[in-house]
Amino acid sequence: ALFALGQFAEHLQPEISQYSEEVLPILFDYLQLLSNQIRSGGKEPQHIDRVFYAVETFCENLEDALVPHLAVLMQRLFECMVPSNSVHLRELALSSISAVANATKANMLPYFPQLIEILKMYLVKTEDEDICTLRPAAIDTLAALARTIGKENFLPLAVDTMNLGLNLIEDKNDPDLKRSCYNLFAAMALVLN
Repeated sequence: ALFALGQFAEHLQPEISQYSEEVLPILFDYLQLLSNQIRSGGKEPQHIDRVFYAVETFCENLEDALVPHLAVLMQRLFECMVPSNSVHLRELALSSISAVANATKANMLPYFPQLIEILKMYLVKTEDEDICTLRPAAIDTLAALARTIGKENFLPLAVDTMNLGLNLIEDKNDPDLKRSCYNLFAAMALVLN
């Protein structure tokens, strides 16, 4: 059902968006249940990818219609980003945050400082395997924020962001990391003209 919902969200636009008031609370409940289950020591359910697929595809097409639900959604995604959660869960949450940023654009501004603080932990130089695994997704999320949060809002971070990307691209031979750095440079080109 979650996969079908994601497919509907991908292929039945804009008609499927008419059901957002009914569908979003259900998806948010799934995210809450997921966080509670994992926090209480349970293992990740098999349908975790499908939950995030449905959330991501449904939300990314809503644009302004998602804004009234943004506070609840971001709370759920922040809960998924807790460092004690699995790398897989945090990676899915980062991808969803990017999709939400693409949909809601400057409406993400109230969450921007908290998002930057979360992203910082994945952008430091370290050999921690979990952080290295999540770094490309964190860079892609930073790039999505640079594109969508508003040029004037991201400009104070521009120099640090460019230096970060340049340092990371020289440091590793990881093709996924290089791809995400080039994505970040493209986003920064929009900010810096």
